[in-house]
Amino acid sequence: MTTRLEKAKALLKEGNYKIIDDNTIQVKDYKVSLNSCTCIDHRIRKLNCKHILMFQLLKQEQLQSVNYMKLDDPIQFEHKYGIRTLAYLKSVGDVFEIHNQLKWT
Repeated sequence: MTTRLEKAKALLKEGNYKIIDDNTIQVKDYKVSLNSCTCIDHRIRKLNCKHILMFQLLKQEQLQSVNYMKLDDPIQFEHKYGIRTLAYLKSVGDVFEIHNQLKWT
């Protein structure tokens, strides 16, 4: 008997999903977040279905593949180190912003 986790890994390997935003994907006709899914399995059993598990695995892969360190938010960084320092680091590509948070590459 195949477990939900094994099915989730197989789904992820197939790659038949669409990323809607950071917190939502679509797998077949199902809308999936990290803790909910529109599939019948999740709605009836109220347990993590293979789609949710697949999304959790996807998120885990994404986190492991990113090579950066989170810094202060831009305003705190500017106050501490100055706007010129921040501008210089951005210009040489050592720092970039995602969702108003600075990332150090």
